Amino acid sequence: MLIRALTPGDYSTINPVQRYAALPTGDVINDKWAGNYEGVARANAVLRLVTNAEADVSEDFKKSIIAQAKFLRAHFYFELLRGYKNVPYIDENIDYGSGIQDVKNDVDIYPMIIADMTAAMADLPETQAEVGRVNKTAAKAYLGKMYMWRSDFTNAKKMFDDVIANGKTSNDKKLALVKKFNDVFKATNDNNEESIWAYQAAANTGSVNNADPEFDLNWPYNTGPDGPGNCCSFFQPTFESANWFRTGSDGLPLLDGSYRTTGQVVNDMGKESGDAFSPDPGNLDPRIDHTIGRRGLPYLDWMDFPGKAVDP
Repeated sequence: MLIRALTPGDYSTINPVQRYAALPTGDVINDKWAGNYEGVARANAVLRLVTNAEADVSEDFKKSIIAQAKFLRAHFYFELLRGYKNVPYIDENIDYGSGIQDVKNDVDIYPMIIADMTAAMADLPETQAEVGRVNKTAAKAYLGKMYMWRSDFTNAKKMFDDVIANGKTSNDKKLALVKKFNDVFKATNDNNEESIWAYQAAANTGSVNNADPEFDLNWPYNTGPDGPGNCCSFFQPTFESANWFRTGSDGLPLLDGSYRTTGQVVNDMGKESGDAFSPDPGNLDPRIDHTIGRRGLPYLDWMDFPGKAVDP
């Protein structure tokens, strides 16, 4: 998915990343690094503090908190490993607050990540009193993803089979597909039976500077007074993601990869707003129009998607 591709001057620092030409001096490269290590530092702080908890804190609660911290530390280090490959591994036993220590980046940290997530999986509860906290199923699913990343398909399949057969959400719902595809994305249906791990954040606070800016950035771009937000059209879909919705005449996906050779899904790239346009006439999974805005077709519960932005 593209981050931004509509206004060259807006978030221009992401452009080298999109071209696979990013430099280590780029601010977004540093932001990603710093943000993930901030997460690591907070997880480590929890692991240090929980061992000194007051006597009235139960052992079960401490066990759950430690498991949650290890889950999050594994998550942040997995992001660092995938993004930067060679990174220093700092755990709760390194006192980096007393001064900079020489921590090298010449060790493969993947085994430490797997160890953290495996420990989290063992000690996390099946359900949580607060839905935003991770549970055992979330750890199993994430561990499967980690195994997949290193092509360990045997162990990944074990995790995913278990999740499919026995998985629960943190709020004790049996994992399943929601009955209507569009219900997955409704705010009123948050934490549904498809939700394996979903952080909880504020919305409609009156500020765009809260923890969920994606809600403010995903509107269709500059659609005038009839538009839902007059901004901002981040997270543009790729042609590849649209082509994935091609199906055979039986309506089933083209799992043999032939969606890549049956022609690109018709789009209006390069066309002006007043130019004639007809949507793709081929067989497409109807979920495409709950996922990607296509010109001339209803966009969710808003209106027919208008196509190219019209600058106000």
